[in-house]
Amino acid sequence: MRRCGHSICRNLVEQQRLQCGSTLSSSAAVIHDIDLDLSSLRHQSSRHAQHNMHRTNRTHATNSIATVAATEDDNASSPIQGTIPMHGKGLKMGQYAQVHRTFTQEDVNLFGRLSGDMNPVHFPPPPTTSTLSQTICPTTATAAITSNNDEKLPIVHGILLSSLFSNIFGNLIPGAIYRHQSLKFHNAVRVNEDVVGRVVVTKLRQINRKGRGSGGGVLCVCDTSVIKMGVVAQKVDNTTNDSNSNNCNDGSNEEEKEEIVCISGDAQVWLPDLQLVYECREKGE
Repeated sequence: MRRCGHSICRNLVEQQRLQCGSTLSSSAAVIHDIDLDLSSLRHQSSRHAQHNMHRTNRTHATNSIATVAATEDDNASSPIQGTIPMHGKGLKMGQYAQVHRTFTQEDVNLFGRLSGDMNPVHFPPPPTTSTLSQTICPTTATAAITSNNDEKLPIVHGILLSSLFSNIFGNLIPGAIYRHQSLKFHNAVRVNEDVVGRVVVTKLRQINRKGRGSGGGVLCVCDTSVIKMGVVAQKVDNTTNDSNSNNCNDGSNEEEKEEIVCISGDAQVWLPDLQLVYECREKGE
């Protein structure tokens, strides 16, 4: 009986051991499945991240191409005219560039506030009639100035007019650095008058700055001017019209216009990393 009892106990222990082993095997299988699922999720997440990264790179590349195309379109439609090449490549003496501009009263008001130059000659006078609510001050006056006499219009700041030169250099040759600018003021420009800012290349000098962390560049000297078209004379044409009954003289006035220099001077501009192109000519030519 004792042996039988011991046998029964051993059988029970063996059964429990087998059950525990089965349970452990099941748990290990479950853990293995979980590891496989986690590995699959990590792989899918990595592929998804790579896909998003590639898509982002394509988007950035597309945007960069679009930006370059837009810049090229802007350069093609630039208001700057003349023979100076874009970015200064192929720059030569005698080349010029110019830009047309009409400064409004709003432009003058803004420049007056920024510079602090509130000289009354740059702003319309207050109205002769009336209430303070209708008084025009330099900070609220707009470009809506109606006058048949141009001499009554406010004068544009001379320094504002000279900004046309930096407009040309900065947009035509990005990276250009001003070194010097002289100005002489000859005639006033009034609000709403059409003017032209012009630069003409008069001197070029190649400078190589070795040992200074610079690739050199070109020192460019230009004549600078702001001009407007003015009436210098009136030409009267008398046209005789013969008919069967009478003669008629039709007098018509034609205005002769010429360029009036408002500002003159010269500028010295540094063009970094630019190389002059020299023309090589064979002897005997």
